[in-house]
Amino acid sequence: MKKALLFLIILSTYSCNKSNDYFSSELISECPEQLEDFKTQNIDAELKFTELETGLDSLKFFFGSITKNNKTDYWIASNFKGNNGLRGVSLKPTDSLNFLSEDITLEINPFDPISPYSVSLRILHEPSTNTVQYLWLKNGLPTKTATFVKVEKPILQGKEFPEISIKALNGETISSKDFKNKIIVINWWSTSCSPCVKEIPELNGIFEKYKSYENILFLAITNDTKDRVLPFLEKHNFKYTQGLGRDEINEVFKGFQPQNIIINKHGVTELFLAGYIEQTPSIIDKTIEQLLEKK
Repeated sequence: MKKALLFLIILSTYSCNKSNDYFSSELISECPEQLEDFKTQNIDAELKFTELETGLDSLKFFFGSITKNNKTDYWIASNFKGNNGLRGVSLKPTDSLNFLSEDITLEINPFDPISPYSVSLRILHEPSTNTVQYLWLKNGLPTKTATFVKVEKPILQGKEFPEISIKALNGETISSKDFKNKIIVINWWSTSCSPCVKEIPELNGIFEKYKSYENILFLAITNDTKDRVLPFLEKHNFKYTQGLGRDEINEVFKGFQPQNIIINKHGVTELFLAGYIEQTPSIIDKTIEQLLEKK
């Protein structure tokens, strides 16, 4: 009897806090115009969308699900002054009530390496429904609207690249010690990121141009699971060496995708590009040529 009473008290408190603090929105099949490219890239998947009210005219946030082969994953997207950002997210089970939840930070101003900002929120979703609960956060505390927070970038152009260690799809471990005396070309991506998918053919072209150079390593790192990446690569040929990131890798790249990075032979970040721009392939190509000319 005491255990039952205690459970009811916890449930009542949880429900009260959720209704008082959390905003609510419904997942629907209608695609927002800002995400039409994402829908086109995933024509063979079932997509659901919802817009999250930010309280800011210049910022829109979207959350949704993507279901392929009876497996459902989640994504989050932003639109800030016309610039889109989208990445996959992993919702984890909570301690009660069958809810999935995750605290998410999305970089909003990635094109400015000097003054990038991020916005954080908590997502709460019960998979058997289309209802999404969400709570805006600032430094881990609830806020009434989305709040911009200055991002301290682990990766800075002209500075030493942080030490990393990842698992390649073939099971091998790749770490910073393998970068010694090599030019490293890194792509940070995910299968649910439509700009990431869009630039793969051109990145493959760069790989083909320089694949005979033993001192150049092309490395693609994703925060997707192996079960999600392998079926994707069966349909999309991505010629970079493929690596799987973990939580500490997310902290290095700070979420926003795609990112294209070139590290010189001395371990210094020579190029850092965040987000998709049409000039990305030519910038990568030119940077590699310049590094090869240096003795």
